[in-house]
Amino acid sequence: MNKTKAIQPLAVERVHFYGDTLIGAVVERNGKTDLYVAVRPICERFGLAWQPQHRKLVTHRVLSKAVIILMIPSEGGEQPTLCLRLDYLPGYLLTVNPNKVRMELRERLELYQEEAHRVLRDYFLGPGYAINPARVDLARLEIETERLKIERIKAQAELERVQAEREKNNRLLAFVEKYALPTEYQKAIISRLAGLELEPVKKHWSTEELAAEFTFKHKEKITTKRLAMLAKAGGIRPNKEAGEMENDYAVVSPAPAVNPKTGRVIEGKVVEQILYNERGKVALEELVKEWLLNGKKAAR
Repeated sequence: MNKTKAIQPLAVERVHFYGDTLIGAVVERNGKTDLYVAVRPICERFGLAWQPQHRKLVTHRVLSKAVIILMIPSEGGEQPTLCLRLDYLPGYLLTVNPNKVRMELRERLELYQEEAHRVLRDYFLGPGYAINPARVDLARLEIETERLKIERIKAQAELERVQAEREKNNRLLAFVEKYALPTEYQKAIISRLAGLELEPVKKHWSTEELAAEFTFKHKEKITTKRLAMLAKAGGIRPNKEAGEMENDYAVVSPAPAVNPKTGRVIEGKVVEQILYNERGKVALEELVKEWLLNGKKAAR
């Protein structure tokens, strides 16, 4: 028996046989095309326990050479199914002991032994016992059609991604041209649009980001309002009233306004935000620690 994983057949057909259904499959391997038949449905038709029959097929000195596992469609999806090469089917059926089959099914067993192989062969094969090219070509066409569908879906998704990236880049470029941003921000945006890798961008943090980080780190609720008050009192926050837009700790930067309920950007509306650099973040955290310590002392 083939020990490799289940194989995908070129085509699977359910063939009517005196009121029963035989499952046949076309398999192409190593440049050769063969016909196989699912064995378990035949065993179940005659009330034969599957495990002994399975053991017989995979251990039989001759039959085991013609056994293969195929992916066969079912109501629950594709299932790995033990199949036997069609030309070995009569030999296998002759190994079935009629005494293990109910009396009313013995005549049908003889029918299977005599004609099942021929019916399947005639269904799949054309003149001269060669594989019918029309059936195999149709199966290949169906497989290729599915592959092309998947490729088209992937191409459409990639096109939409590129279009979305282009629109985003256009918005970034318009933003750079309209507002005065810190030099490192301009360089980062320009390098992104140009597809270049320039020097690492100097990290800045917004008040909201620092409030969330300090709250998590110090296990105390730190609001953005509290941070703004501490930054202003400690001289870290740029004095916009005096026309100061940047100092050693932070920079005043324009940013698209965001709807706090939906999280979406409000088109055409811009707000100013304070962005703290590494030095400003360290200094602001020291002010937070001092404020927390004083608060605990006062609580005592």
